[in-house]
Amino acid sequence: MPPSMHTLLLVDDSPTQARYLTLLIESLGWCVHACSSAELSPETLTGLSIDLALVSLLTESSNGFELGMQLQTHGVKRVAIVTKDPRKSDIQWAISLGLQGALDAPSTKAHIEQQLEILQKA
Repeated sequence: MPPSMHTLLLVDDSPTQARYLTLLIESLGWCVHACSSAELSPETLTGLSIDLALVSLLTESSNGFELGMQLQTHGVKRVAIVTKDPRKSDIQWAISLGLQGALDAPSTKAHIEQQLEILQKA
């Protein structure tokens, strides 16, 4: 992996959404590690240097806010939720919990790229 490549952890229980986001984000030059909430464990994070984690707002086992906070307790510094058309309250709630905000997906490649840049700097 080239030194300039960013690493992203994607936690999404929808195989279709996870595949879509993985392909799109990889096309932007990121290394993506995708898993479902059921597959996520501290062992999943071992050895990964994660620049940003994206967690689906709705998962089978918990909600994205809870999962995001759990990731932070395991050393992931930048976490954002993923949802279609995030409401202002979703973004405010995420930020109040120490998360970076929300990614609006599915969306265009250009819009996802712009959102990733903002989330990296948040």
